[in-house]
Amino acid sequence: MKGVVKNVTLRSKIILFTLVLTLFIVAIFSVSYYQNLATDLEKNLTDYANSLSNQVGQYFNERLNIFVVNIFSLTKSDRFQQTFLRYLTNDIPYQYSLTLSDFNSLLSEVKIPDSFYESAYLYTPKRTFFDLSRITYDITDFTGSELYRDYLNADVHSIYYGHQMKDDVYKSGKSIVPIVIRTPIAGYPNDVFLIVHIDSQVIEDYLSNSVISGVDILVVDSNNQLVASGNSQMNDRYISIISNQNELHYGIGKNYIISETKLAVNDWKIISFSDKTIIKKSLENSVAFLIFLHIITLLIAGFFSSFFSGQIVKPLQDLQKSMFRFFEGDFSPWDEHYPDNEVGRLASGFSEMGRQLSDLVRELQHSVEQLQIEKENVYQEKTLKRFAELSALQAQIDPHFLYNTLNSIVWLSMEKENEKINDLAVNLSAFYKYRIQEHGIFVSIRNEIEEVDHYVNIQNFRYSNTINCQFDIDEMLIEKFTLKMIVQPLVENAIFHGLCCKEGARDIMVRGKLMTEKVSNGDFCIEVIDNGAGMPPKKLETINNDLQESKMPLTGGYGIYNVNERIQLIFGKKYGLQYESELGVGTTARLILPQITEQESKILCIR
Repeated sequence: MKGVVKNVTLRSKIILFTLVLTLFIVAIFSVSYYQNLATDLEKNLTDYANSLSNQVGQYFNERLNIFVVNIFSLTKSDRFQQTFLRYLTNDIPYQYSLTLSDFNSLLSEVKIPDSFYESAYLYTPKRTFFDLSRITYDITDFTGSELYRDYLNADVHSIYYGHQMKDDVYKSGKSIVPIVIRTPIAGYPNDVFLIVHIDSQVIEDYLSNSVISGVDILVVDSNNQLVASGNSQMNDRYISIISNQNELHYGIGKNYIISETKLAVNDWKIISFSDKTIIKKSLENSVAFLIFLHIITLLIAGFFSSFFSGQIVKPLQDLQKSMFRFFEGDFSPWDEHYPDNEVGRLASGFSEMGRQLSDLVRELQHSVEQLQIEKENVYQEKTLKRFAELSALQAQIDPHFLYNTLNSIVWLSMEKENEKINDLAVNLSAFYKYRIQEHGIFVSIRNEIEEVDHYVNIQNFRYSNTINCQFDIDEMLIEKFTLKMIVQPLVENAIFHGLCCKEGARDIMVRGKLMTEKVSNGDFCIEVIDNGAGMPPKKLETINNDLQESKMPLTGGYGIYNVNERIQLIFGKKYGLQYESELGVGTTARLILPQITEQESKILCIR
C-alpha cells in the first residue's frame, strides 16, 4: 500500500487530498443541516398543530355558543313558555296537535339558519313532541334511555353535550351528537327536556376540510368518547391512543405530534394528530438534495483542484516534456519562462544545449506550424458547421422525451426484446417524421389522430402499458382538416398532470363529434378526456380565464396556451380550448373548431 501511494503522481495527490477535505467539510455541513432541518420541521409541525387545534376550538366555541344561545332564547321565549304551560296544565281536546304545530314553528327559527341542526324532540311528563320534518317512529321514554343516564352521570344542571351516536329516535341512519337542555316551565312544577341533534357529518366535513394531508382532528368529550372525526378510518387508532394514558403525551411523540385544546362552552376537547411521516418525507427530499450537493461540490472541487494543481506542477511537466523533446532530436529553443529556482536553473542548462542546433530546423518547423494552423482552421470550420446542423435538429425535438425513449430501447435491447424494440422504433420514427415533414400548418384529422396514437404507444413503454387510449372520431370529420399539433399536447398534458401519479386504470378518450347546437354553424369539437387526478375549482377557473383572455401563464403550461393562441389567431375568438374537471374524477380538454376542407385550408395558408 505504501508503495502504491508513493508511485502516485504529485498532481493526483493534490487532487485526492482536496476531494477528501471537501467531502469531509460538506459532510459536516450536511449533518448539521439535516439535524437543524429535522428540528425546524418538528417545530413547524408542532406550531401548526397547536395553531390548528386553537383555530378549530375557537370555531366550535363560537358556533356552539351561538347555537345554544339560540336554543335557550327559544325555550325562554314567552311563546314557548305559554304554549307548553297551557298544554301541561290543561286537558283540552286536540291540544297536543296544536302544541306540536307550535313546537315545530318555534324550531324553524333555529333549524333554518343553522347547519348544525339535524333534528330535535321535547320530552314532557305528559307526552313527547317531535320534529315533523323527520319521519318518526314511536319515541320511547327519554328518562329511561341511555342518553338520560349519561346526562345524570355528567352531573350538569341545565345542559349536557353528548357524544357521537346513531340516530335511534328518527332512524335516519345518520350519526348525531345530542345536546340535552333541561328547561323549566314557569308555573309548572316539573322540568321538560329539549333534546337537539347536531348532524355529526357537518362537523366532520369541517374537520376534514380544515387540515392538510397527514393531519387529522378529533373532537371527544371529557370521557374520551368520540364526538366527531375528520378521518373516520383512523378513529379506532386515535381513540386507543387517547384512552391509553401511558401512551398519550401531548407534543412530539413517536408517531404523531399531538395537540389538545379544550372548549370554553363545554367539556369537549379538540385533539389534532399530525403524522410524523410528513417530516420523514421532507427529510427524504432533503437527503436527495444533500446527495446532489455532495456530487456538485465534488465536481467543482475536482475542477478547481485539477486547475490549481496543474499550475503548481506545470513547470515540472514543461521541463520534463522539453527534456523528452530534446532526447528525441528536437533541438528547437525553449521559450518557456521558468521561475528562478532549482527547476528554472536546470531548464536553462538544457535550453542552452539545444539552442545551437535549433537554427538548423527552424525554417522546417515554421512550415510545419503553418500547415498545422491551416489544418486547425479547416477543422474548426467543419466543427462549427456540424454544430449548426445539430442545433437546428435539436430545436425540432423534445430532448427529454427522446432521451427517455432511446433509454427504453437500450433497456429492451439488454432484455433482447427485439419485437418491442421494433415497435418502439417504428412509433418513434413515425412520431418525429410527422413533426419534421413539411405538411404546412394544416393536416387532416386522420393524420393528427395517428400522431397521438404513436405518442401514446411510446409513452406506454414508459408506463408499462397502463395507459388505455381510445379514439371515437365521427366519420364525417376524419378527412376534415385542422391545425397541426393541437391534439397531442393535450394528451401529453393529460398523462403528465392527470395520470402519471394515479394508481389503477389510466384511461384517455379522444373524441371528435359535430356540435348539434343551433349556434354552432357546422362547428365540431375534439375532446381529450382522462380519469386522472382532476383539478380543484379555483385552478380550473384560473386556467379557463387565462385561455379566454389569451393570457400566458406565469409558470408552466405553455403548451395548451400555445394551442389555444394558434387556434384563435387563425379562426377567431369564438374558437379555442376550454377545460372541465372534477377533483379526483378526471379532466376534459375541449377544442372547438370549424370544419374546413383541404381546399379551404390552402386558402387560409395563402392569407
